[in-house]
Amino acid sequence: FKKPATFADCGDHELPFGWEKVRDVHGDVGVYYVNHHKKTTQIEDPRIQWKREQERMLREYLENA
Repeated sequence: FKKPATFADCGDHELPFGWEKVRDVHGDVGVYYVNHHKKTTQIEDPRIQWKREQERMLREYLENA
């Protein structure tokens, strides 16, 4: 099984290569996401960020069309 390279290539529940969903068993965070390429972590699901960005780009395109 080969992981998708980008968010654009992912299905609804997939994370692309280099991303990992982690459960924080010792803290209060619950779930967080690790971007191994940039060596960063974040609480917000990056798939939600990706969908928001796609919606923004579509709105911008439609406004200018």
